[in-house]
Amino acid sequence: MTIAMPPPSEDDFAARFSVLSTSLLIPFRTQNLATVLTNIDSLINDYVLNPMCEASLVQRASRDLQKHCSPYLVRVLGRLAEEDGAEDTMSQISDLLAKLAGRGAMKQLVRKWGFPSKAFDVGTVDIWEPSYGECDIGFQTWGAGVVLAKLLVANEIPLTASRILELGSGTGLAGIVAARIGRSLHRKFEIVLTDYHPNVLSNLRRNAHANGVDACTLVGMLDWTVGTLEFEDTGAQPHDDALTSAKESFEQIIASDFNYEPSHAHLIPAVVARYLSRDENSRFWSVLPVRPRFEAELDAFYVEMNRRGFVRVHSCRITDDVSGDQVDYLVDAWQLRSTD
Repeated sequence: MTIAMPPPSEDDFAARFSVLSTSLLIPFRTQNLATVLTNIDSLINDYVLNPMCEASLVQRASRDLQKHCSPYLVRVLGRLAEEDGAEDTMSQISDLLAKLAGRGAMKQLVRKWGFPSKAFDVGTVDIWEPSYGECDIGFQTWGAGVVLAKLLVANEIPLTASRILELGSGTGLAGIVAARIGRSLHRKFEIVLTDYHPNVLSNLRRNAHANGVDACTLVGMLDWTVGTLEFEDTGAQPHDDALTSAKESFEQIIASDFNYEPSHAHLIPAVVARYLSRDENSRFWSVLPVRPRFEAELDAFYVEMNRRGFVRVHSCRITDDVSGDQVDYLVDAWQLRSTD
């Protein structure tokens, strides 16, 4: 006789998720990381991918696991990337991130983005998103990048400069949107898209070309721990002045969702201080998601920006559901404090 098992319930998920949430608060170096990863995988399989689950439970489980586990996994991955012999664990984490992103079965895809606006018509932007294994955390378009693109199209982040630098460009959505807007505003416009992973940089070039903005776009490697902008001699760069661009400053810098590691609170202000022009009209625009348990990183970033002489000339908090859940974002415009 076969005994029918009851379908998964909201209470079952809540109890198991509560235990997992507690374990995520413990620094991963002092806990059994393998157990935590196994528990995350088990919850995904039992409540997100389980066909016996009601749709409402699948939606709740997906939302809660994405919101709490994805930042944790990205954080651990960043730490493991600096260690030898962690390839298997990093591969396991990448698979979990793909599952949480709803990308487990797709691996690679092209996503089409449209941004209806009265201010600018940027048309459809086609973004190739490779697999996680190819491009680390730059494999997908994260919510803050979409929010940045929306703000650019709505002219709520005005592109006042003809030369712009983007930090942590990822798949390039926001930078490509900026390129389409910028070339319509300025006779001579240039945007430099940056990241650090070689495959991410290659994908940035691919997406820039596919969307017809490679004539006004440069792609460079900018490792925040080093702080030096470098351009690879690929033979395909559209400009002859890449080395000059690497040495010069920019009147506008944009960036989103860069504060997922404690060290970034100090690294990003240093990079901005190095590359933002001293002109009184220069601006650094940042878009940061408000994540649970990441308050300390946000506070540290604001403290370091102030310590380096930056002041906020615009600040607001907005809510967007681009990731499938209501998420708050902090939008700030920074300039160097006047020395007069």
